[in-house]
Amino acid sequence: MFTGIIQELGVVTNITQKNEGKFIEIEVSYDFIKNVKIGDSIAIDGVCQTVTKIYNNSFTVFTSKQTLEITTLSLLRIKDIVNLEKALKLGEGLDGHIVYGHVECMGKIEGLIKQGEGYLLKINIDDSVKHYIIKKGSIAVDGISLTVYDINDTIITISIIPETYNRTKLKNKKIGDFVNIETDIIGKYIFNFLKNGIFKYEEKSRIDLSFLEKNGFL
Repeated sequence: MFTGIIQELGVVTNITQKNEGKFIEIEVSYDFIKNVKIGDSIAIDGVCQTVTKIYNNSFTVFTSKQTLEITTLSLLRIKDIVNLEKALKLGEGLDGHIVYGHVECMGKIEGLIKQGEGYLLKINIDDSVKHYIIKKGSIAVDGISLTVYDINDTIITISIIPETYNRTKLKNKKIGDFVNIETDIIGKYIFNFLKNGIFKYEEKSRIDLSFLEKNGFL
């Protein structure tokens, strides 16, 4: 489990095809790598990956065909920058929100607008995940814990503060680029509970999917 608080920017130094998957090597600082072990989980641009090899200032993961098909890891090239976060340890603070590293789809950047000291980021998301997103709700974009400012059908708008913009790979993004999207796990559970009729309300209750959607909860 992760928090969506990016700890380091790594650099892709090697990509090797292995059958239908890829070995990806990422260069990092000594401080980041010093306590990492083989088998540890690290979120790379929000995608949970398992460390397979460790070097003095880099580590390698193996990315499967299934992961490559739905994430931006398939688009990585040598010298690309990636967001990195090590798995949350018991007792550590949860500064962002609960992130599993299970990316659901890729979104496409439709706008990056300067607003004061920060930016408004507009992303076109897949229709299949829009029901899990609400205004002021949490979302992970390339592994970054962010808050939804607005949503209009499949276009979400996110307000980016300068600290987040400067400390993550968002500062390298441009219109047309793709990002990894993971919606809030709590929203997904609630939606499926309601959709499958697991919550049984009294006949007089007006709370159903239609009510929640009408009032901005879905």
